[in-house]
Amino acid sequence: MAGARWNERGRSRELDIPLLEPGSIAAFPEMPKEFTPLPTNFLAALDQASTIAAREPTKYALNRVQLRGRTGSVLASDQRQLFQEGGFQFPFTEDLLISRSGIFGMAPFAESKIVGIGRTETHVAIRVGPWTFAFFIDKQGRFPDVASIIPKPSQAATRLRLDADDVQIFLDSLTRRLKGPEANEMALTLDLMGTPCLRFEIDGRVSEVKLMNSEFTGKPLRMCLNLQQFLGALELRFLDFEIRDADKPILARDGERLYLSMPLPASGAILPQSDKAPVEMPTPSTVPVPIERPATPTIVVPASSMPLRPTGVFDVIGEAEGLREGLFKVAAHAGRILQFLREVCTQQTVTHLVRSSLLALTESAHGEKP
Repeated sequence: MAGARWNERGRSRELDIPLLEPGSIAAFPEMPKEFTPLPTNFLAALDQASTIAAREPTKYALNRVQLRGRTGSVLASDQRQLFQEGGFQFPFTEDLLISRSGIFGMAPFAESKIVGIGRTETHVAIRVGPWTFAFFIDKQGRFPDVASIIPKPSQAATRLRLDADDVQIFLDSLTRRLKGPEANEMALTLDLMGTPCLRFEIDGRVSEVKLMNSEFTGKPLRMCLNLQQFLGALELRFLDFEIRDADKPILARDGERLYLSMPLPASGAILPQSDKAPVEMPTPSTVPVPIERPATPTIVVPASSMPLRPTGVFDVIGEAEGLREGLFKVAAHAGRILQFLREVCTQQTVTHLVRSSLLALTESAHGEKP
């Protein structure tokens, strides 16, 4: 057993690393003779698809990422949500299934400017700078035709455009109030019956966030969303949404990227509160929200090896672990989205200042307003 120790954000970290016997390591497969260059956003697409893909296989190989050769797109789904990004040129025309992997979300690879892809009979090889990764092609796995369920833009009855400032207000309110074991499957109401707003309930108290700068067109509706999936869409920087109906999937689209999410039953949506009901109206916060990840990795125990519990016995340890994991996931989502929004707001402020300065200089030089 080997160990690693390092300092992260002022804290000491430790990690035990099991060692492998040299003879147990498979030989590196034969590499393609040529690699086709790809844009750097291909790595981000792979990382995002790996996040969406299921952790375990079902009837279909949804724990794989699909590379669609003819359309040049990356696709993944877990039956409840779907991510797709296109615009790539692959050196093959087949649809190939490879393992999901979080390696390309790490900073050393995300910053690389040299990316290439090639394939052999058995592997897809991805080259990132001096690194080469080989992914075994799953030829036995079956992947559903999920692309056929993606609605066309013309099918949207309602369109929503979220404003970045509104999103930050919502996230500030959420991070202040969020707690409880229900965090992982918490419901979120999207109300487009008047002024767009988001509602969520924690400990019997409803919070309502008015989206004053956002706008929607088309059919008014009220729908119930999965909070985790909505935060996932925001983390992927989607702000434009298309909706067919309150019980139909909500689709976020941004150029060659799209994200499809199944809603919760519309009957679970939170209705507008009366004037006497306690409704929190949050205000924007400019204080960064510190996000800490668990100090130790999460261990997944196969279901077959878990002991059976007598009916009616409250599992304190299981509930505590579920609460801890849920809070870290939601907090991580919110922290990354807030950072992105701050960057957007800063860019907009700088652009405004530069424009004002240029107008002032032009007026001074010509003695009149441009």
